Amino acid sequence: MTRLIVPALVFGALAGCASTSPRPDAAEVAKLVGERGGRAPPWDREAPFDARVDERVKALVASPLTPDAAVEIALLRSPSLRATYEELGIAQADLVQAGLLPNPGVGVGVGFPIAGSQHLAVQGSVAEDFLGIFLIPLKRRFAKAELARAENLVGHAVQDLDADVRAAYVRYQVAKQLEKLRQTILDAEGASAELARRQFAAGNISELDLASRRALYEDARLASVRAREQVLAARETLNRRMGLWGPETGWKIDEALPALPVADPLMAHVEALAIAKRLDLAAARARTDELGAAWSLASGMRWTASVDLGGTYEQDTEGNHAAGPSLHLELPLFDQHQAELARLSARLRQAEALQAELAVGIRSDVREARTRVIAARAVVEHLRDTVLPLRARVVALSQQQYNGMLLGVYGLVLAKQSEIESWRDYLDAIADYWLARIDLERLVGARLPPSPTSSVPTVPEAR
Repeated sequence: MTRLIVPALVFGALAGCASTSPRPDAAEVAKLVGERGGRAPPWDREAPFDARVDERVKALVASPLTPDAAVEIALLRSPSLRATYEELGIAQADLVQAGLLPNPGVGVGVGFPIAGSQHLAVQGSVAEDFLGIFLIPLKRRFAKAELARAENLVGHAVQDLDADVRAAYVRYQVAKQLEKLRQTILDAEGASAELARRQFAAGNISELDLASRRALYEDARLASVRAREQVLAARETLNRRMGLWGPETGWKIDEALPALPVADPLMAHVEALAIAKRLDLAAARARTDELGAAWSLASGMRWTASVDLGGTYEQDTEGNHAAGPSLHLELPLFDQHQAELARLSARLRQAEALQAELAVGIRSDVREARTRVIAARAVVEHLRDTVLPLRARVVALSQQQYNGMLLGVYGLVLAKQSEIESWRDYLDAIADYWLARIDLERLVGARLPPSPTSSVPTVPEAR
């Protein structure tokens, strides 16, 4: 028994001096995220940290904003992430509390004389929860499992924010590119409408042809206005993700979408990688361990839920003294904690089932995301290598026929418009690829190895 009590006392003494600061746990989160190709923000709740954050954010928005810079700003500024980080402080405080020795209880009693007695007695006692000391190691195991779970969940939140910011960045880039493309279409339609007006004035086309060209021009104007609205909405979404306001929202980015990588990383083992790297799955495992520790704790207290050891002292008015040990036991006559054990057993089995469900879902989601990446690459390559060159060839041949008076101007304009629409499809496909890849990395729980990108074709201008 002594071999069990001494370690518990040591645990309690050490825990009494333990720090409740969550900085070491934040460092563990940074390590977990870093091992998966990401980054985690520094942890500092002191006031000067806010000033340092403001200075860093101002420096980042002063230069053209890159995806990495946008992620860094979000990690520094996101209120929801800072709130999530407080889970570390809660779990760390619970760990310290689990290792503290139970406070001893002190009792004082006075015995007044009755039935003719002239003696006044004073009693005193002190008692310590013996079982509470004995169970300190189990309580700490339970609290450590909860802390590990909190670290994994915070790391998962960091990865989610990273992916959200990168996706918002891509959506803003494609919105800007589509706005430019819509402006190109508008310029082409404007030139066509102006030509139609002159031809109608010269009596060369009917009023129906003029109205048709004007209707196409007005449709292009409306599409341009909508494209501008989409740019503003995408920009504000990125601002919200980064937590920016006021003058800090005046940032600029490289508006060109990144080209397709020459090749994607090998994806044969992404399922196994996800099972090994997903931090929410690690948190589910920690939850199972936590409930296992809770069951062990409850099982250990089933028959002796309360054991108090101490001593008593008594003195009466005649100067008589008495002292000796005291023992208080809770008799498990009616409640042997069978309901609590059954509840914890059910929760443990539930946690194991949810963990298994999460693992199955992760594998399925990763396979689906991998399929989307492969399909998106195929669409981009088909548009880039087949459709766009073919549309450019059609425009070139139409130009030749127009120069030889074998094709009217509207036929040339139609060929050019078809080429621009194919470019819109290409930009959408590029965005779909990068969004699918970001989603795959989110689902895997780790960054995929980077690969060199191919050259970007030049978007044609209206002529």
